[in-house]
Amino acid sequence: MIFSGLAKVMSPYGERYMQYAITMGIYAGIIQSLFGIFKLGIITHFLSYPVILGFTTAAAFIIGISQLTDATGFDLSYINHRLMKLIAVLKHAREINPYTIGTFLLSIFGIIGIQKISKRVPGTLIMVVLMTLLSYFLLQYQSVSIVGHIPKDFPSFKFPNIDIVLLSDQSVTILSLVVIGIVENLSIARTLESKNTTYKIDTNQALIAIGASRAIGGFFQSMPTSGSFSRSVINDEAGAKSTISTLIMALLITLTLLFFTPYFYYLPKALLAAIIIVSIRGLIEPSEIKTLYQISKIDFVMMSVTFVTTIIAGITYGVLFGIILSLLTVLYRSSTPTVNVLGNLPETTYYRNIDRYPNANPINDILIVRFNDQLYFGNCNHFILCLEKYVEECPRDIHHLVLDASNIHFIDASGIRTIHDINKWLSEREIELHVARAIGPVKDL
Repeated sequence: MIFSGLAKVMSPYGERYMQYAITMGIYAGIIQSLFGIFKLGIITHFLSYPVILGFTTAAAFIIGISQLTDATGFDLSYINHRLMKLIAVLKHAREINPYTIGTFLLSIFGIIGIQKISKRVPGTLIMVVLMTLLSYFLLQYQSVSIVGHIPKDFPSFKFPNIDIVLLSDQSVTILSLVVIGIVENLSIARTLESKNTTYKIDTNQALIAIGASRAIGGFFQSMPTSGSFSRSVINDEAGAKSTISTLIMALLITLTLLFFTPYFYYLPKALLAAIIIVSIRGLIEPSEIKTLYQISKIDFVMMSVTFVTTIIAGITYGVLFGIILSLLTVLYRSSTPTVNVLGNLPETTYYRNIDRYPNANPINDILIVRFNDQLYFGNCNHFILCLEKYVEECPRDIHHLVLDASNIHFIDASGIRTIHDINKWLSEREIELHVARAIGPVKDL
């Protein structure tokens, strides 16, 4: 995203380009923190469960495909689309270095095997040590890619030199960074929240933290960052329960950068791919998908569309499209609520939907109708059409229409006008309109 904005006005990846990229990250971080301060984390409330399920399932496939280079040893950098990378690997499967794929598979089976023996044993750490030793004595001579040299020390504090005019021209890109960062980070958080019932995400607090880390990091020459799905899942699978795990991780990274980087020189990249593949297993939940299909076909379609969009266009656009789809689904359901004809249950004072209760009897010349949603501009036309249909198709000669308003919890100006219109239409047919069981605020209107 940064590249698409800056590459139009300067040479990519040069010193000036890097400074502007870092500065854009600082501004984006500040704006994200302001979003949290002003309680705008409500945006994530539009991430429905079907969207999260489709997003996480697709993310698992995307993360898995992204590890193909390290798992096979193929150079796939020249291929842009992830699906084409998968096709390329399948097409040239016979050319895969057996030592690379062997390291990858052995690491997977080793980690899973140790986990099955005991979850308390750090299987990943054990395999890191074993495979690094194996790489030192054998694999490095068999063309298996290794991590190699890792620079020591830390970047220094630096305030970037910027051109305000040029930066203002990149305002759209900065705003895009903010929005995409919010959606992507918090969708990852929501996903892990749904897997762990022991805590709830405070979206506004999360936005302040994400924005602050991005902004402060920029002053230490950090490129704009975002939450990593694969790394977050690894942390979750390792049993992390709080942010203390992140503090310990930061401490270990600090010690590593200062003293231990040479020991990671022979770490096989195939092992790193295996760690990620093992961690994303929990993101694919066939039973949840099956249950969603049984509960709601519309939600299943929403999940499927989010899945396909994420696979084709990427995680960012998949989440955004999922949010749009969620909103459209809400609008559709709200604009076409159910309208039921009610009848009296014999020997009771209860009135029920005659489609659900065949023994519910109509009352002489009275038609009783219940509207099951708020009455507002979006569903007024649906309301009128349903009432007119029930009146015209009623086999009895009716003189009264009772509107059960117990489920109408809100009514706007368009709804009030609709009540007047339907009353006029009924009056012309010598039918009286009665409104029953309306709650206080609706009754006042």
